[in-house]
Amino acid sequence: MSPLSHSQPEHANPDPTLNEIKARYEIILNAANEGIWILDADLKISFVNQRMCSMLGYAADELLGRSPMDFVHESDRPHIQELLERRRRGLAEQFDFRYRRKDGSTLWAIVSSNPLLNAEGKFHGALAMFTDITQRKLAEEKLWSANQTLQAVVQCSPLAINIIDCEGRVLMWNPASERIFGWTAQEVVGKRLPTIPDDKRDEFETMLSEVRQGKNYSAMEVMRLRRDGSLIDVNLWTTPLRDESGAIIGIMAIIADVTEHKRLRREFLHAQKMEAIGRLAGGVAHDFNNLLTVISGYSDLLLATLPADDPTVDLIRDMKKAEERAISLTRQLLSLSRKQIVEPRVVDLNAVVANMDKMLRRLIGEHIELITEWNPAVGRVKIDPAQLEQIILNLAVNARDAMPKGGKLTITTENTELDEEFTSRHPGLTPGEYVCLVFHDTGCGMDAETLAHIFEPFFTTKDAEKGTGLGLATIYAIVKQNRGHIQVASIPGQGSLFEIFLPRVDESPDVIPQRKVESLQAKFNEVILIVEDEDLLRDYIRKALKRRGFSVLEARNGYDAIRLLKEHTGPVHLVLSDVVMPRLSGPAMYRQLQRLRPELKVVYMSGYITESVSDLGLDGPDVQLLRKPFIMDDLLRKVREVLDGTASTTTKQRPAVAGE
Repeated sequence: MSPLSHSQPEHANPDPTLNEIKARYEIILNAANEGIWILDADLKISFVNQRMCSMLGYAADELLGRSPMDFVHESDRPHIQELLERRRRGLAEQFDFRYRRKDGSTLWAIVSSNPLLNAEGKFHGALAMFTDITQRKLAEEKLWSANQTLQAVVQCSPLAINIIDCEGRVLMWNPASERIFGWTAQEVVGKRLPTIPDDKRDEFETMLSEVRQGKNYSAMEVMRLRRDGSLIDVNLWTTPLRDESGAIIGIMAIIADVTEHKRLRREFLHAQKMEAIGRLAGGVAHDFNNLLTVISGYSDLLLATLPADDPTVDLIRDMKKAEERAISLTRQLLSLSRKQIVEPRVVDLNAVVANMDKMLRRLIGEHIELITEWNPAVGRVKIDPAQLEQIILNLAVNARDAMPKGGKLTITTENTELDEEFTSRHPGLTPGEYVCLVFHDTGCGMDAETLAHIFEPFFTTKDAEKGTGLGLATIYAIVKQNRGHIQVASIPGQGSLFEIFLPRVDESPDVIPQRKVESLQAKFNEVILIVEDEDLLRDYIRKALKRRGFSVLEARNGYDAIRLLKEHTGPVHLVLSDVVMPRLSGPAMYRQLQRLRPELKVVYMSGYITESVSDLGLDGPDVQLLRKPFIMDDLLRKVREVLDGTASTTTKQRPAVAGE
């Protein structure tokens, strides 16, 4: 007896029957963790273990004798039929398939299938083992869905999203990165990050080292390079990427282009600064105008009374030169504050430039070549002609000072259209047709630091005795007041280009009637009521009028004037009134005076007003305004014209020029 025989119990059957063998196999198969079924030669289920029944939710007798196709998920049936036919050919395979449970839910399973062959090697059936991977598939689907969402966020993000490895090579480059920096993903992936300017390379390497050690950056403001060579300001957020062990394997960076935001912020801060300075300048200029009018008036009176050979005449004339400089500075302050009196008219830009041609050539000197290239079809603009002349003169003076050794100044006019994309970047502008005035000089140019400040009040690169720093700030204020835009480009050593855009209007140019010159030597006898809250100015006006024979009544304010006119029984032919006064403005006072004397005429005086003549109720063709500071001849001429009914326009003054 063999050792194996001795080891068997006495009651064991050394020769089990086929049914006993089958029963033993069924016990083994039912104990398996995988689902198992066996197919017969007709590919019908001939055996199914308990695990398979549990996986599908059926009892064994509900599965036996049926085709596997009855339980395959409908989406996978076209593929399973082919596989079943391949089983007949004796091919063993493994594949993933979906099955439909009895309750309608989906079962994902890895199926390992082997053909069963008889002694002759013919197909006799197949054995299939099923491993339930439903939970894994659900997790994969969630992961895939999350990944798709993440990819959509990355692809649609307005922010640049980059992933680089620890050596600085690009692993991911989203569409926003392409839009912001100009390089495509194909050009940068696998290569060193191209956006680092040469002078920022050390700074980047330091940051890269710190991120590799686990440091995060949040909203760090840095400068980066675009493909076209330009530099942009960006905000940067970074975080390290780690593998399963926690080791840092890369860096994710989220980048926001803040170049435009910073430009708009600078414009906003500049506008706030201009507004604050403007309020201060307007108040100072208003009071200073009153004093200048007195100084100018009394110096004129002195010159009129002194003989030409008097030694004090030259002193007074020197005083007049200083006075003219002060008047020019005051007008610039008012332009800066946008508080000067403006009388917008429809003007032909070409005609204005042409009329100033001789003046400009004398102003810039023979060492500078002046070229004017205007478009004969250029549109018209609506602006106070004095303001337009002020812009042209100031830019010409700036160009002259930038070319002390000579050069070329080109003045061009052209039509242009500003689209919504352009105007959206410049608050206050609206899309539409504009006229562009261009000044291009070949002077010394300006660097980026200077360009950032040129429109700020009192900023100047000239010597203290050559400029006030108000020229370009004044131009900026005038252009903005007229709903326009000014921009400048400059390169050191290559000159500067100023472009001024003003809204185009489809109207005929206004005709400015010529002023009739009257003799101011005659004596007059009308009665004039002066209403002025500044004592020194009121005294000067009274003396100037009385020297020409006028009778004068005086009032400090509007209420005093109303009371005086009620008490005065004699005639009053004209009211000479300040516009802005405490308690009651000049126009409001005049409306009440008209109820007492309907025939009463008025001349307003002001050097300080809101945006235009109409803003304080000075409307109508008969409104006459005398700008402060004025000289005695202007005062007498305006009064005479209004009394005689020959007045047509308010008194004009030469525009203030930077550096005067």
